[in-house]
Amino acid sequence: MDWKDGLLEEGVACISTYLSKENSSEIVAAAHVTTLDVIVPSFRTPEALLRRIIALPTPKDFSTQVIIIVDCPEDGAEVRSRFEADFRERVRVRVNKENIGASCTRNRGLDESSAQWIVFLDDDIEPQASTTGKQMFCRKKNVYSCTL
Repeated sequence: MDWKDGLLEEGVACISTYLSKENSSEIVAAAHVTTLDVIVPSFRTPEALLRRIIALPTPKDFSTQVIIIVDCPEDGAEVRSRFEADFRERVRVRVNKENIGASCTRNRGLDESSAQWIVFLDDDIEPQASTTGKQMFCRKKNVYSCTL
């Protein structure tokens, strides 16, 4: 069952309708927060760079998760213990059972995500502090392709 598309949207609509009938405008507003997953496919798993990606500021009206997909099974347990312990609320680490390459690792990140919006950040590019903010500005302006 694919719960990410119709089923999830139907559930959100049902809850929103119920809450609006209960006059819970603050709760209804909170229920409409835009979700964003930052997916980081990683083979080299450079700790300092991954920590900078996790620390990137995100727009205030977004609920943001970072999903690190490790494509080097030998490093997986160590990466998972380091990052999930330090960033339990904001980071998920998934480890491929074998090296499957960058494209399949990105696809795994898509499978792990349930967010409305996704940003891919590779583990070999130094992100700027405004990266996710600029991407979300493009989203709010309904621009689906923009240069950062």
